Amino acid sequence: MLALGVGGVVAYGSMGREPAAAVTTEPPKPLDGKALFLRYACASCHGPLGTGQYNLTKNRVNFPTDEALTAFIRDARAVKPGTIMPPYVQVIPPHELPVIVQYVRSLSAE
Repeated sequence: MLALGVGGVVAYGSMGREPAAAVTTEPPKPLDGKALFLRYACASCHGPLGTGQYNLTKNRVNFPTDEALTAFIRDARAVKPGTIMPPYVQVIPPHELPVIVQYVRSLSAE
């Protein structure tokens, strides 16, 4: 017997008691840093390649550790008072921050 379940088809054993392993239609997709960078409108100030009005190509100089860059993205004004970058702590889920940080790192000229 077959039934539709979340993410695909679930096959039930002949006795109908326990579902067999779910058969998914697609594997989970890894998070894409560039897509997240664009989704959260980072490119509106930083440009699609990080060379916009607020250039990211020197991010390794300004933020030598991933933790420092993550803290800045989460709440830039707490890290650098007077900056115009808005806080993203309530916008970007924590599990997406490392992916965005790695994408920003890839834009570095160093």
